[in-house]
Amino acid sequence: MNAALTGAGLVGFALVSGCLASGCGWEANTKIDPPGVASPRSAEAPPDVDVGEGAAIQAERTALWSDAQQRRADARIGLDEDELHWIATPQDARTAFLVSRETGFDAWGLETRLAEIPVGWHTGRQRQGEQAIYVVHGNGFAVVNGVRFDFADGTTLGIPYAAERQLFNTGAAPVRYFSATAFPIERHLGLYHLEQLEDAGPNGALPEAPTSDDGFDARDRRIRLFWEEAWYRDGTVGLRARLEATLRGGVDLLRTNRAASGEVDGEGAALASRLASIERRKST
Repeated sequence: MNAALTGAGLVGFALVSGCLASGCGWEANTKIDPPGVASPRSAEAPPDVDVGEGAAIQAERTALWSDAQQRRADARIGLDEDELHWIATPQDARTAFLVSRETGFDAWGLETRLAEIPVGWHTGRQRQGEQAIYVVHGNGFAVVNGVRFDFADGTTLGIPYAAERQLFNTGAAPVRYFSATAFPIERHLGLYHLEQLEDAGPNGALPEAPTSDDGFDARDRRIRLFWEEAWYRDGTVGLRARLEATLRGGVDLLRTNRAASGEVDGEGAALASRLASIERRKST
């Protein structure tokens, strides 16, 4: 059988070789089309077709990748604080772009800013896309879709897409916060929608809004995460929170999460209550 297969293979190879040598009835192999079929590249275009316009469109799209590569190569990769350009917007009394095309970064997916709320002021009230806020320092509260979420140093806020949001400074020092949005990609996808409902300015009467004690909204979405509530994946609490707990009087957050609130001071009791509330949510 092997000899037969080998013989058949040799015969087939000879036939193919002869066909290729003779052209098999086709034109010379410098052509890619069979006889009687004109190559579209060599044929004249119909009189109502603009060949130049099509070629220009093709060339423009072909160059997109190399253009993007060049933009990435030329883009900024770092920004020092003394390079920040502070501006005022309807939303913020003082803000500066960080990673943004406004500052020379080739930012396609996100945009970041640093912003400050003066003492006794509030930000504007607006709806826009998703937003993550990290409070560098300061005290106050945010109102998200009509619910109040208190914040302090190290608090993280996650604002859902299209939610109404506004921040208030109720402390004795300016609030500084870091903000990240998906503006570039939302814009690219046609999803970005900014609606300014109120401008930043001095606090008048503070809004009366129900307060979320555990940081979740009515749809069971987490909006706020206190620094002390940030747990590592192995179940231990963050190092800074442990140090702060120790300085507060030796309160071990890992222990007080399970202890009766009467064992700790007032601040520790409030923290233990918040943590216990979050643990109940996780177990349901």
